[in-house]
Amino acid sequence: MSENNQDNRNSGDNIDNSEVTDNADNIHKADSYDNFEAAGKADNIDNADNSHNSEHQKSSRPEAGTPDGRKSGGRGVWMVLTAVFAVGFIICGIMTGVTYFQRQQAEKALQALVDEVNQGSVMQQEESTAAPKTEPETAAPGEDDVLAEYGIEIPDKDLDFQKLREEVNPDIYAWLYIPDTIIDYPIVQHPDNDTYYLDYNLDGSKGYPGCIFSESINSKDFSDPQTVLYGHNLKAAFSTLHKFEDSKYFEEHPYIYIYTEDKTYVYKIFGAYENLCVHLIYNFDVNNEERFQEYLDGIRESNEMTANFDKDVELKGSDNILTLSTCIKNKKNMRYLVQGVLLNP
Repeated sequence: MSENNQDNRNSGDNIDNSEVTDNADNIHKADSYDNFEAAGKADNIDNADNSHNSEHQKSSRPEAGTPDGRKSGGRGVWMVLTAVFAVGFIICGIMTGVTYFQRQQAEKALQALVDEVNQGSVMQQEESTAAPKTEPETAAPGEDDVLAEYGIEIPDKDLDFQKLREEVNPDIYAWLYIPDTIIDYPIVQHPDNDTYYLDYNLDGSKGYPGCIFSESINSKDFSDPQTVLYGHNLKAAFSTLHKFEDSKYFEEHPYIYIYTEDKTYVYKIFGAYENLCVHLIYNFDVNNEERFQEYLDGIRESNEMTANFDKDVELKGSDNILTLSTCIKNKKNMRYLVQGVLLNP
């Protein structure tokens, strides 16, 4: 009996030990589960934190084209500047094209007027040739005799100054002509703006080539000691004057003709040279013969390589001088002058 009791106690102990062991295993499993669950939650929390941090980083990073995106902002500024420059270039191109078109129109209108004047003179010559011959009129003594001495015949021009003033421009008062050149233009004088025709054409349009003009200080009958005509250094103006830099050309083109309603004036060219840009009337006392003589004597003292003078022409303080003045390329403070002395006052 004692042995049985002993066995039972051993069995009880084994049972108790087994329960303890099972309980311990269960507690360990529970702890493991708790630890696993806690770890999972921690992972989830970490993942959530990482996800939150990632979203925060994304939201705080500047996007392309935002004000904080330096590179994108710089590109935008350059795009704006490029557009501005492109628009400016287009506008300049349009303005240049319009200016060129207006200049072409003005030159065509001037050439049409010149052709009309010359065509009329040709028709008159043809009619006079076909007409029956009559006894020539006796030439009045005076200017015709003077021109005859030089062997000069005045070229015909079909000029109706009243018609020119009414249909073309009311400021036209004379016509300038140098044979065998393109200088064959009307002369104008504005009533109250001496520089008006630097910027305006015969038809009143603004721009080049402008007109051949005199200032109001000069009378329109060419009776002044010195009359100055101005024109731009352009084809449809006075650029041809620079051909007088050549000595041969200077010799082959000796005369200037000025046509008015009352008379045709003939000038013998005596000088072509560069001169300082000074006003030739205001800066020289042209009304004092002695001082004007000093001025005329000083003209031939020019030592310019391009200066040409006819030393056979005698100049006096009582003479009437015609000066054609134009600009010189790349010489802002200089002017090129072609001067002649009146043969038939």
